[in-house]
Amino acid sequence: MPVAPSASTVLVTGASGYIAVHVVHQALKAGFNVVGTVRSEEKGRYLEQLFAKQYPGKFRHAIVADIEQPGGFDEAVKGVQAVLHTASPFHFNSEGKALDALVNPAVNGTKSVLKSIKDHGTEVKRVVLTSSFAAILDPSNKTPKEYTEKDWNESSPANSAKEGNSQNPMDAYRASKSMAERAAWDFVEQEQPQWDLATINPPFVLGPVLHQVNSPDSLNTSVASIWKLIQGTGKTEQDLPGPAGCVVDVRDVAAAHIKALQVADAGGERFAPTIGQWTWQNVVDIVHDASWIPGEYKDKVPKGKRGNYDVKQNDLSGAKTEKVLGVEYHSLKSTIETTVGSLLEYQARDWQGAPALPAVDIDLPPWIPPKQTSESGLEWAPLHTLDLSRVTIEGDHTHVPEDVVRDVGQAFNTIGFIYAVDHGLTYGELLRQFAIGQYLLNNVSDEDKEKFRARIREDGSFVGYKQQGKWQLDGVLDRVEQCNFGSKSFQPSIASKTFPPSVQPFIPEILAFARFNHAVIYRKLLAVFSRILDLDSEFLWNLSQNPEERGLDLLRYALYHKPSQADDDKLGGVRLNSHTDFDSVSILWSQPITSLEVLMPDNQWRLVKHRPNALVINAGDALAFVSGEYIKATIHRVVKPPQDQASYPRLGAFYFAFFNEDTPLSPLTQSPVVQKALAGRQGKPFWPAEVPTSGKWEQLRVKAYGAGGEKKGEDGHTHEELAGRKVTYHQGQTVQARRQAQVA
Repeated sequence: MPVAPSASTVLVTGASGYIAVHVVHQALKAGFNVVGTVRSEEKGRYLEQLFAKQYPGKFRHAIVADIEQPGGFDEAVKGVQAVLHTASPFHFNSEGKALDALVNPAVNGTKSVLKSIKDHGTEVKRVVLTSSFAAILDPSNKTPKEYTEKDWNESSPANSAKEGNSQNPMDAYRASKSMAERAAWDFVEQEQPQWDLATINPPFVLGPVLHQVNSPDSLNTSVASIWKLIQGTGKTEQDLPGPAGCVVDVRDVAAAHIKALQVADAGGERFAPTIGQWTWQNVVDIVHDASWIPGEYKDKVPKGKRGNYDVKQNDLSGAKTEKVLGVEYHSLKSTIETTVGSLLEYQARDWQGAPALPAVDIDLPPWIPPKQTSESGLEWAPLHTLDLSRVTIEGDHTHVPEDVVRDVGQAFNTIGFIYAVDHGLTYGELLRQFAIGQYLLNNVSDEDKEKFRARIREDGSFVGYKQQGKWQLDGVLDRVEQCNFGSKSFQPSIASKTFPPSVQPFIPEILAFARFNHAVIYRKLLAVFSRILDLDSEFLWNLSQNPEERGLDLLRYALYHKPSQADDDKLGGVRLNSHTDFDSVSILWSQPITSLEVLMPDNQWRLVKHRPNALVINAGDALAFVSGEYIKATIHRVVKPPQDQASYPRLGAFYFAFFNEDTPLSPLTQSPVVQKALAGRQGKPFWPAEVPTSGKWEQLRVKAYGAGGEKKGEDGHTHEELAGRKVTYHQGQTVQARRQAQVA
């Protein structure tokens, strides 16, 4: 029977550390409630933010500012059933102060927490101590050997006793780990507490980063070595063939900690998780083989002699951890790639905020945002910015400030596009969604995309994959790929039948993202639009309930590939034909490629400027129709980006929100604003034919788009008639082409 069954509460000391954050994460995944000690409120808030969405109410932090202080853990250990003690210094900045900076804090901190557990942790049954291979490896032994958990580092503690503060920092670190672990075993033997002890002794630890890192300078020692490598300031050609020791993935170290709580036979044992030896030649080969790592980083990494891994060095057996704890190790390839990937993701966030917490342990290359254009003189659309945090959902009511109603109303009565910020999704969470979208479009086979294709022409439905070449514009086949999740497939049981097996592990994250777009962002926007129409704030939201049963909402990941030069020239740089959207509200997650153009009230095209982690919001036909066209559904298109972005594919994430499929798209005459808009039509019927429902209008538009049924009118634009209304596809020079013509 597990010593600490799921749903019990465990304490993780030093919870903000590189290994410790993974330990907390895996403890939460295993069903434990977790208390994490940290040195500051800032670090505690970071962890709260990191874990709150996936594990609400399951994690809380406690401040222990000084781990050496006697009694410092007295309160923290109360009410917990197990303790994972990870807090210990890990640095080599101890020149001339080895005892004070490394050895004493490690030993005293361990003694302090163990005494607190004995005196106040009356429910604790097991303690797991994070030790190190440094407590096993004896550096005085100059002959390479394979070490096991039976070995102890005796020489470093002896050197500490002789040399004190003058001990070499690396050797002092080894001494601190060996002496702290010895102190723990001695405590158990002498004090005979009600709990038993297990230790985890990993070697060099690499793998994905989750902890708070505000700059590259604050990276932990092991991960910093990989950062320096891809920055060109790390290992040289001469360093590659030398011995590097043994290595293990941080996820496997965390797994060993959790298994040590669950496996009864782990008590009284040491465990050394590792995949064994490695060299820096292994690392650089993996980096150069990874197709997703940008060349600007690979170019800084030495190449050495590929495959030259045969080096005589110490080894460490990880067999006991596999056999007793059942830990399955990640490969070195996985470890290195996820380390590099998370570092590039942190850099993309400018070392601010937190990463998304992965819901599944599947290696996913990060999406690395392209650099924004530096081209000058571009003509930008002057879009209003809505702070969505000012629109508050309070139970069954959504509060919208009057100045928001006024300013957003003016924006949608004229331009029809706005930005929205402070929406509730972190930039790290957004980058994760783009990484998932990148995977869905780049890593799923063409066979699966065809098997799970959207039935666009047959059913008027986008749900599924839409491959390139399904639409045509002036006789040119499109270069746009899509993966679309419809609201009825937001149910996992339906999504499992609608998308290929390779997509299934990501379905929970995808659906959570979709629901957030609908239940938070879309609801707030509809409250704003309801108030603009002088209706109750929930009026339009009530037309959009139960999307999984009656909805048409669509979450889309889209990839715009670069067309041939001949096709680009023929289309005048247009990549996706001009159109209005046919939903109620479109939510575009801003991305750096400058390609979206909006047709302004002066009949000129303007580009939409990228704003990191902002939304670009526009109204679709459905909202325009029910508002009597007081709210504008504005024509827009996707065009060739500026020259300095021309080589990048454009990846996008969109949420197209609809009224329920049976909602008639007739003007809401109970709105005084709509009444006034209709009065300007001077009796002209709004719908010449039968009023379509939201579902019917979507079907008509989906089937028609890109099918080649439109005709060119005398005004130079192309048109087609749907449900008695003329749909216009506006032509005209792109901003880039017009600018080039002006220059010429």
